[in-house]
Amino acid sequence: MRDSLSLSDLNRTLLARQLLLSRRAMPLVRAVEAVAGIQAQDPVAPLFGLLARLEGFASDELARALRRRSVVRGTLMRGTVHLVSARDYLRLEPAVGTLIRGRHRQYLRGRPPMPDVAERTREALALAAEPVPTAALRSHFGEDGWWRIRREGRFLYAPVEGARGGFGRSARFVAAEAWLRGAPFASDDAALAHLVRRGLAGFGPMTLGDLVAWSGLPAATLRPVVESLALVRRRDERDRELLDVPRRPIVRGDVAAPPRLLAPFDDAILSHADRTRVIDDDARRAVIRGGIVDAVVLVDGFVRGRWKVARAKRSVELVIEPFAPIPRAHARAVRAEAERTLAFAVPEAERRVVRGL
Repeated sequence: MRDSLSLSDLNRTLLARQLLLSRRAMPLVRAVEAVAGIQAQDPVAPLFGLLARLEGFASDELARALRRRSVVRGTLMRGTVHLVSARDYLRLEPAVGTLIRGRHRQYLRGRPPMPDVAERTREALALAAEPVPTAALRSHFGEDGWWRIRREGRFLYAPVEGARGGFGRSARFVAAEAWLRGAPFASDDAALAHLVRRGLAGFGPMTLGDLVAWSGLPAATLRPVVESLALVRRRDERDRELLDVPRRPIVRGDVAAPPRLLAPFDDAILSHADRTRVIDDDARRAVIRGGIVDAVVLVDGFVRGRWKVARAKRSVELVIEPFAPIPRAHARAVRAEAERTLAFAVPEAERRVVRGL
């Protein structure tokens, strides 16, 4: 093995671990665990995240997994909403729950305190023993009250019957412990160790700073965990130490990478302090702005544009906005990927058109 990993090596390795180098025919729960969860702030985004990664994926697969409670949607890494396996939620939430609640309290600094917040949170968890519409919780506790309570307790987004992929724009919440039938949560130490291993397996090799960026936890919390685990130590071309889990392969940079259309907020472009292994600084400024993360196009492994679905007068269009002309050698494959994505997005449309190539 070479002494250091190049940017291309890191790119191809990230794509492979994120199931973006080649689509896999594997169970949905295993896939979600392999990629360390899928960002799910946008309720529709996990559908496209899974479409980009799984062979033959259909939206009802996700809806079934949610109904079976084998996957769940809740607040985890970086204090953002993720789709993870139920097993992983039980092992990850104790690692990041303190961070979520601490950030929330810091945000509330200077605002009038909510009296009896612990008691009100217990009341909300009891009310949410079965899925409850957000509107009902807001009505009961008040807009500000529910906003505060929601981050103090362990709540999950409950699936919505009839919504494609399990979630619609109108959310329902359910108490995590009730939804998971009282399954035990991991201890804090075990949760932190699992979080580090899961992050490195899905996004590694990573620097300690990358782990901080992915998880949202401070380096002071992660460093002793990293030191306690039997991890592989590597170096990159800038001589930075890279952490990795044992027996995870490195993919060399000369391996071909097919085009992929990634969902909005996809973790593949958000989970490193240094994101240049998949998106350069100019592209990052174009697609990540003010809390919005656009759906992006990967060409030869790197972000080379963004995409969206728009309804025209007589057709439904998938519009690609490349940041530079797409090389002819890749254009046909990009179009095929766009047509596949559009057919999935609007299967009922009579006329579908890809524009921008």
